[in-house]
Amino acid sequence: MNCIDRSTATTSGLPSLDNILKTSRKRNLRVIELGAGCGLAGLALAKIKQGVDVLLTDLVEAEEITGRNISSAMIKGSSMATFEVLDWTRPLPPSAQGLFDLILVADCTYNADFIPALVAHCLRLSGTLRKLSSS
Repeated sequence: MNCIDRSTATTSGLPSLDNILKTSRKRNLRVIELGAGCGLAGLALAKIKQGVDVLLTDLVEAEEITGRNISSAMIKGSSMATFEVLDWTRPLPPSAQGLFDLILVADCTYNADFIPALVAHCLRLSGTLRKLSSS
């Protein structure tokens, strides 16, 4: 599992976010954001870094605002962002069952009752993470 240590030099042996973003790739970096809300974190990543495919996920209530934000973000180049409804109490949708390079979680829950479901999805998704490499 690629856990992120925000420093550029890690003592944990895990890749830093800086290293993940700087690694040269033959394919786009595939990112899933859980509990994206309006999509700010994932959209910012797709705008500042070329070659990033971000799947923004949240409940159906966030779909309209996130869709508008995707449209107005004007992501250019080889990056892209899409939205998929994902309820943590339900199975992962087909679009979230592929391989990912990074799981993004930022200020995603306001109800502590849903933390176990979030952790369960993180564990399921961690099995889909690709090793940090240039492939």
